[in-house]
Amino acid sequence: YTLGALAGLSAVHAAGIIHRDLKPANCFRTPRTSNPDFIKLLDFGIARIASDTDLESEQRARPRRTQVGCIVGTPDYMAPEQARAEKFDHRVDVYAAGGMLFELLTGRAPYVRGSAAELLAAHLQAPVPDPSSVVPTLPSAICDVVCKAMAKMLPIVMRGLDGQNLSSSLI
Repeated sequence: YTLGALAGLSAVHAAGIIHRDLKPANCFRTPRTSNPDFIKLLDFGIARIASDTDLESEQRARPRRTQVGCIVGTPDYMAPEQARAEKFDHRVDVYAAGGMLFELLTGRAPYVRGSAAELLAAHLQAPVPDPSSVVPTLPSAICDVVCKAMAKMLPIVMRGLDGQNLSSSLI
């Protein structure tokens, strides 16, 4: 299922769209004749066009329900730059995909906290959790993929993945 979700994410990014709310509930298994495990990405309600991620200029040009400085998305999988309401790119989705993969491998979200505010603080400040700290028998290569996808530093060398090469890293 992860590869299917990443294939969908690659297609979304290739179309110049940033989902911004990637989570398990937005990955729907839709059997098709050619692929019984086809995964469809849902809920593009807070998606943005990749060239339109300067939130202040967008707000001036097209007022919307989401305001400048307003945090939108699911705290369990939210990238630090998204939590800070900063300018972002496709890597917010890569971060969320890393969080989903962490949960798939360990059975729990990357950060378990008592409130949305505590979750956001963990995404901003806590070290990236290593899945092997929860499931010690996991191969280090897959743990490295999760940690790279969830890297907190924005430069391309830190979280320089997209749906396609994140998928390739898992194969």
